[in-house]
Amino acid sequence: MCIKCSVRTPVGYRCKECIQGQQKVYYNAKSTDPIIQTAIAAPLMAVATFLLGLIPLGFFFLWILAFFVGTAVGGGIADLAHRAVNKRRSKYNYAIVGGAVGLGALVGLVLGAPSLISWGIFSFAAVSGAVGRLRIGRK
Repeated sequence: MCIKCSVRTPVGYRCKECIQGQQKVYYNAKSTDPIIQTAIAAPLMAVATFLLGLIPLGFFFLWILAFFVGTAVGGGIADLAHRAVNKRRSKYNYAIVGGAVGLGALVGLVLGAPSLISWGIFSFAAVSGAVGRLRIGRK
């Protein structure tokens, strides 16, 4: 093992191939999982964005509501998409669900969001919540 191929781990140096082979055990997704996750996440986010547009609140209060509710909505959508595929994991399922949430937010914008600023805050918080829920410490 050359110095370029070695990776320092808590138990010593190992080669990159050994580490990749050990990590592949954790990924058990099927080829249809991205389609299922997109079919779950995008429509749910479109409906959530449309419902945000129906709330007639003050301008500043709507921004605050969009931030906090968007994070919760994104995390909830990510949980539903993760459960829809029986909690199987892939290397990029966080990106697939995050992209589907972003796509759903665009569809919700077309359906009728209150303003571009509150829609932007809501969609950014929702995508961040979804990616964070699936990327960090998912079992």
